Amino acid sequence: MAGKILSIEIGTKMTYVVEMDYKTKTPKIHQFFSIPTPENLVADGSITVVPEFVEQFRAELSNRKIKTKKVIFVMNSARIANREVVIPLVKEKQIHDLLISNSAEFFPVDLAQYQLVHNIIQKNEEEKQYKLSVLAVPNEIISSYSALAEALKLDIEALDYLGNSIAQGMQRMLDGPVRVVIKIDETTSMLTLMRQGKVELQRNIAYGVEDAAEAVMESRAYGKIEDFADAMEVLYKNTCIRSRFAESFVEEEADEREQLAAEITENMRPLVGNIGRILDYYTSSHQDVTIEEIWLAGIGAECKGMQELLSNELNVRVHTLTEVPATIGIGSGAENFRIGSYMAAVAGTFSPLSLALEKNGAGKNQGKENEMLVPAAVCGICLLVSVGLLAFTFISSYSLEKQKRELSQQIDALQEAENIYQEYQLTAKEYQNLQEMYQLTETPDDALLAFLGEMEEKMPSEIVVETMTAGTGGVNMSLRVSKKIVAADVLVQLRDFSTLSSVSTSGITETTESTGKSSVSFSVYCQYAAPTMEDAQEEVE
Repeated sequence: MAGKILSIEIGTKMTYVVEMDYKTKTPKIHQFFSIPTPENLVADGSITVVPEFVEQFRAELSNRKIKTKKVIFVMNSARIANREVVIPLVKEKQIHDLLISNSAEFFPVDLAQYQLVHNIIQKNEEEKQYKLSVLAVPNEIISSYSALAEALKLDIEALDYLGNSIAQGMQRMLDGPVRVVIKIDETTSMLTLMRQGKVELQRNIAYGVEDAAEAVMESRAYGKIEDFADAMEVLYKNTCIRSRFAESFVEEEADEREQLAAEITENMRPLVGNIGRILDYYTSSHQDVTIEEIWLAGIGAECKGMQELLSNELNVRVHTLTEVPATIGIGSGAENFRIGSYMAAVAGTFSPLSLALEKNGAGKNQGKENEMLVPAAVCGICLLVSVGLLAFTFISSYSLEKQKRELSQQIDALQEAENIYQEYQLTAKEYQNLQEMYQLTETPDDALLAFLGEMEEKMPSEIVVETMTAGTGGVNMSLRVSKKIVAADVLVQLRDFSTLSSVSTSGITETTESTGKSSVSFSVYCQYAAPTMEDAQEEVE
């Protein structure tokens, strides 16, 4: 039934709320607001009812004259397990029972403490298989949201998972055969890649913008700021993120704001590095796919400089999700609405998960009616059991005999597969023996030639290698460049070499000649990286 609904995403620092239409083709956003999340409200995905939060939330509803009582919560927790599962092609109504009976194969947990929900990713008619995305949601998390709804005097309509909300939002808000959205939150981020309308990759990244906000509060470069939301406003209004990591090095005499920008940019390195590795992993196994653009959402999406840094370091066009699609209307109470931070809350209303929820608020006379129905129900159950027992013997015997014939046919059909498997096992054992023999011939100095190749490819043209000594485990070098910033860039580049495991320096010395020309000298020790199994395989081939 159509109507208005509240959709809420509770983050570790901020809570986002939208009031919008529910179960309509063209929903309208009527109102929206955000409030700080108390530090002790969220713990590992579970919610603790905090009176101050309840009071502030209800005050916001009252001030905005919001009367809506139905609510959807968008959950996010590392305890919500997500697996891709392949099962035989059965009727869709039988999928859930099949997952329950085989849950131990992909969720080694006590299923009594979890609820399983699934989405169909792909239906393969030729191989007679389903590819599913299956979630295991702890009952503890579900019940904690129910307790919060009761404290807020709201009725839960549904619970949704952040990953599902993002996927539903991408379906409605973005176009293209390959779509990538990175939702950057306070302490985590989520990368979702959708291809041909199906989610093919979804990964959590344990980095967000909390460190950047804390750096703003600690530096005092923009005044005394003690509130997280105020610190984020600084990041929204000022370019505190440089466009490249190479620009994050500043001289010691730089002013406070330049030093803060350098620090924040360096804080982004783990986030950008993880994004790059996830995308490289996907494209290496899907060589027919080219990722041409990325969309940013979440609390960190509109930080000035974030878009440019990701675009330059990932070499991909990056956009910030700011405009509401034409399929979603904007009411008079939602003017100036920007979709980025509220994407999950909005999309959580499109197609939330089918989780079982305890419904409260039954009528006062319901208990008495149930008491009257108990004797009749017992009699009916006894009658049904008697009839069922009579039929059970015949049906079970026939079913077991049929199952025996089918299993015998399957064993005969799979005999060839068993022979192939045994041959594979023998070949794999021989391959492992060859790998072990090859590794006995390896020495760390095998990396010297590859290291020199990387030096030639990646080092700046002005670098002068004054001395180089190659040892059993690494290389000592004395280098000379024109400026300290170039020396810093050289050290950064060396630490990214695939042929090295570590790089250390004894310090940087700046000298000025009689002609007035200055130069910077420094020594580095580079330790070789141990060759990986993939490297060894390539060399053998």
